Amino acid sequence: MKKLLYAVTSICLMTGIIFCNNVNTEAKVINNKIVYAKNNENGIAIKWDVVRNATKYVVYRTNQDGKFEEYDTVNYGNKYLDENVETGEEYRYVIYSYRYSKKIAESDESEKIVGDPKTVTNVTAKTGKGDEICITWDINPYASGYYVYKSSDNKNWDKIGTVYENEGKYIDKNTEYNILNNSTKLNAKLVYKYKVKAFENIDGITYTSKISNSYGMAIQEKGIDVSHHNGKIDWKKIKKSGVDFAMIRIGYGDSKKGGIKDKKFKYNMKNAKANGVEIGVYFYSYADNIREAKKEAKYVIKKMKKYNIDYPIAYDFENDYRRKRKLKKKNTKIIDAFCKTVEDAGYNTVIYSDANYFRDFLYTKKLAKYGLWVARWTYDKNDFRDYDLENVLIWQYSDKGRIKGCDYPLDLNASFICKNDN
Repeated sequence: MKKLLYAVTSICLMTGIIFCNNVNTEAKVINNKIVYAKNNENGIAIKWDVVRNATKYVVYRTNQDGKFEEYDTVNYGNKYLDENVETGEEYRYVIYSYRYSKKIAESDESEKIVGDPKTVTNVTAKTGKGDEICITWDINPYASGYYVYKSSDNKNWDKIGTVYENEGKYIDKNTEYNILNNSTKLNAKLVYKYKVKAFENIDGITYTSKISNSYGMAIQEKGIDVSHHNGKIDWKKIKKSGVDFAMIRIGYGDSKKGGIKDKKFKYNMKNAKANGVEIGVYFYSYADNIREAKKEAKYVIKKMKKYNIDYPIAYDFENDYRRKRKLKKKNTKIIDAFCKTVEDAGYNTVIYSDANYFRDFLYTKKLAKYGLWVARWTYDKNDFRDYDLENVLIWQYSDKGRIKGCDYPLDLNASFICKNDN
């Protein structure tokens, strides 16, 4: 028996197996290298290897004298965000791993990280005098100034100005409209998108923040989307209220027939058009596979033969039971099958869903060629946020619109579409 115990102890010592700590709590402290320490939008993010049996991690950070001091404790996980960072200062980190009150591991030192200014937040852009656009943002009280960037294609960004005072505003006077190709019949008419960087000048060195999220401004037409749920609409009053276009529901998916027609579809199509409101249509999908998506598309094509429309056919894809990351690839294929079938019949399409759905449950970059109709309710038609989604053609900004001609709340939309004359 003694020989056996000696053999097991020798193996543990030679291999450095950590579970020996369960037997001997006085085991030698092991090294544990930090995975990374880097600047992010709100400070310095650090991450380290998980240590088996650790119940907490203690973060040590260098002070201005370069000495390590206990800084904070992490009880769950192996990540930490240091938000108390000064621009231009150098930092290093060490992690001590504890099992209750006993230290069981100590990391190597991280590489030196120099603090950057925090990323600019709440960038907005609104039309001002004439064609001017006013870009605003939340100020960083420590910033020396800001760089303002502009893009017409969301890919190539040009620096258009520098704000030297700590003021969160810039006026863009160069605002010629740009046409972004969408398809053979429709274009998206978009002005520009903007991003902002903060900078700080310290001892002759300029430090810059991460660039902010983008914010877009566009020529907007006022629109609504309607179904039988909105009751009998007085389209003459709707037009007088300043509505330019309406997206009218054709119906919704049905696995047997392909679709079921909305009870007010025929009435809304006829009366909206007769009163000078431009029209498009949308179809609510229940498709769970490519075959069902094509069946829905054929149903829509059949129903549209009697009508001429100004706006695209929208595929409304938002079912909660398909709101799963594991269905992302399948969801994308379903939508692509519908849109391709409809476009092969000579129509333009857009895809309707909410911003989170586009971001998390679809491969949206593969679908953006069809155009996107994004639901993101800010309740302000000037507060357009595209979350860097490509080719947004329609934006639904409210579900609580009140307009003369309809007794029920309406979804309100802004359109970035224009029609070609040729």
